[in-house]
Amino acid sequence: MARLVGCLTFDFDVVSGWISRDLMTPTPMSRGEFGLIGRRRIPALLENPTPPFAFQRQLEATYTLKTWDRLPAITAPTLVVTGAKDVLIPAENSERLASRIPGARLYMIAGAGHGFQSEARAEFLGVFTPFLKEHPVDGG
Repeated sequence: MARLVGCLTFDFDVVSGWISRDLMTPTPMSRGEFGLIGRRRIPALLENPTPPFAFQRQLEATYTLKTWDRLPAITAPTLVVTGAKDVLIPAENSERLASRIPGARLYMIAGAGHGFQSEARAEFLGVFTPFLKEHPVDGG
């Protein structure tokens, strides 16, 4: 059975100091998630911010969790989806990840960035939904 993993939200006030201001102006989506769609999402992010301690724990986990050697042991059906124009996590990382997981499927959404789920919603769902139907999510 496949397992569905949730997505991380972040505190925009914390992150904004790390992201150049030009990524937060209305620009073509190839500049990253903080184009027009990112601007529309900012009020929701500010309304429900991730507590700073949780954001820091996520960063610590990101920098200390080492799973590369364990990827070949994954037996669950795996779909790796990425935006080809992701400026936060380059698409090449997803290619490497998928190549390490036996039987993993890689789908790259051309023209989309880090927020591919909303930037190219129909295309993402056109790949993700059939995958979930083919591999029902285990509730446990």
